[in-house]
Amino acid sequence: MQRMPGSGHTTTFGPGGPLDGLDGDGNYYKFDHQHVYAVPASDAHGHVIGIGFPTNPGDEEHFARWTRQPNRIADREVWNVKLSSDELPLVYYREPAPWAGRPLYVHVHSSNEFFAIQVQVDQNTRKVIKVDGAVFGRILRRQPAYRAAARNTPGQDGVLTACLAGHPQATAARDMAQYMHGEGSNRTWHTSLGYGVRRSRESEGWSIFGSSQWWDEYGIERPGGLVSYRPPQRQQGQMPGQQAPSSSGSAHTSYPYQGGPSYPYQP
Repeated sequence: MQRMPGSGHTTTFGPGGPLDGLDGDGNYYKFDHQHVYAVPASDAHGHVIGIGFPTNPGDEEHFARWTRQPNRIADREVWNVKLSSDELPLVYYREPAPWAGRPLYVHVHSSNEFFAIQVQVDQNTRKVIKVDGAVFGRILRRQPAYRAAARNTPGQDGVLTACLAGHPQATAARDMAQYMHGEGSNRTWHTSLGYGVRRSRESEGWSIFGSSQWWDEYGIERPGGLVSYRPPQRQQGQMPGQQAPSSSGSAHTSYPYQGGPSYPYQP
């Protein structure tokens, strides 16, 4: 995470705590877990199967409406689409989801480097903060809604319905997954290569998730798809957080570094 603006001076704001991120002005902002605003995402029967981090108007209801549809097609199928100026995306193709059974859903806005969350400044004010993948992982693990969703989806994968977090030149989802696996999580995490496409139609009772097209470092358009971060294999007796030896010489072969330019935050 780059915390130093061009002036070389970083101002620290926030109520303080072990977590940190950047505010809208690029200032270093410290806060605690209790300041994070998140909402549970429940299915049609009221079971918590995910968590949402609303930062835009209407997010909270959108997350809830998407998750509660009785025919949640995203449980079994992924849509790859081409976004255009039209209201509805053009579907490239549909394919079976890479997860088996209902996954744990995390609804969050993101860029290739950061996840966006809200923190409580005072009783009446919240502030949007950008956090890197490792900090977002720390936040997830401490949220009651995430813990409830984890209990209700044992042994299932996790899905970040986010934008650009899994782009080949991104670090956000990769660093989050690496943190979660280092803390002992065995979930495989999936997210979109391009812009996350999350649609629902309550009158027909369905919701879908997929990825839009994306552009590589040469500006060439590529079709949408998902990227998956699987837990590294541990040797018998190895503790969580310890990396297994690798013949390639890389300590984190599941998480290759893919640096690149910063893409703008997209809702």
